Amino acid sequence: MSDNLNSQISLNITPRHAYAPEDFVLHSGVSELVEHHCSIFGAGKFAIGFVVGDKRSGKTHLSIRFADDFGKRGVFPRLIEGHEFANFLASGAGDFTRDDILIVDDAQNYFSMLIPGQSGPFVAIIEALRVAQSGIIFLSDRDVSQFAFDEHVHSRLNPGTGMRIAEPCEGDMPEIIRVI
Repeated sequence: MSDNLNSQISLNITPRHAYAPEDFVLHSGVSELVEHHCSIFGAGKFAIGFVVGDKRSGKTHLSIRFADDFGKRGVFPRLIEGHEFANFLASGAGDFTRDDILIVDDAQNYFSMLIPGQSGPFVAIIEALRVAQSGIIFLSDRDVSQFAFDEHVHSRLNPGTGMRIAEPCEGDMPEIIRVI
């Protein structure tokens, strides 16, 4: 009877990956990108970044690595999911200090729903971060040019564009496989 019962029960469980910053391999496809962002963020001046990576390229793990790196330097990172960013903006969260950095993972979920003429809350938070001399990093599976938002958003994001997660080289693979 037990075998019959087990054959009829199917659990729909999705395996989740536990990301740890120390397990993020700083491979050739991300090393320059990480070095660049760690040098400009938390330096007491406004900074913005827009990192593009294909699906399953390591964006979420990279966001954890950024948060850890910034935290070790005494900066307060806030990790926000892209689908929650509109709620974050609506909450009026705009009291920032130079020690704050926002990291928005899966930013395409926010930007794909942002239509022309609705840029006010986005512009307001970017300007609040600028005044506080802090910063924000967006991680997305799409480039800025692929969204339909207005010029107010483009003009704020453009200074942070140009960084893309690239494939690791063959020499990086043994370390990546070891960590996995």
